[in-house]
Amino acid sequence: MESRKNIAIEMHNKGYNCAQSVALTYADLVDMKPEQLFRITEGFGLGGGNMQGTCGAISGALALLGLLNSSGDLENPTTKAKTYGLNKEILENFKQGKEYNLESSIKSTKKDNSKENEKETTEEKIDQNKKENKNQSNETVKKEENKENNKE
Repeated sequence: MESRKNIAIEMHNKGYNCAQSVALTYADLVDMKPEQLFRITEGFGLGGGNMQGTCGAISGALALLGLLNSSGDLENPTTKAKTYGLNKEILENFKQGKEYNLESSIKSTKKDNSKENEKETTEEKIDQNKKENKNQSNETVKKEENKENNKE
């Protein structure tokens, strides 16, 4: 964790805003190009565009968790509650002045998501097998019916 902290400080010293510094420090753990993270988090600097709002470092961390936890399902957005829970944990630690292990949270989220994806893939395969078996059964019945009809 200490080395990532140093990386974030180095990026900030190069002119990156706090959100960019945090997000890009963990770019290797998310499925996104550093340039994209840089562009997405640019507007979060100085508390949301010099509005003295939420710290950019927090905004960068929240953006990472959203990228990792969101299902990206535009038709059925069901992952918000979990993402909000992760965000709340970060914000509460920040308010209390506690350090937060973002890397651990990111890795845990990735692990949970990969288990969920495996489960969904297995369920999809089962559904597909059921459909194929049903189609094969229907074809067999039709062939039998055709045989019966041809006999008559």
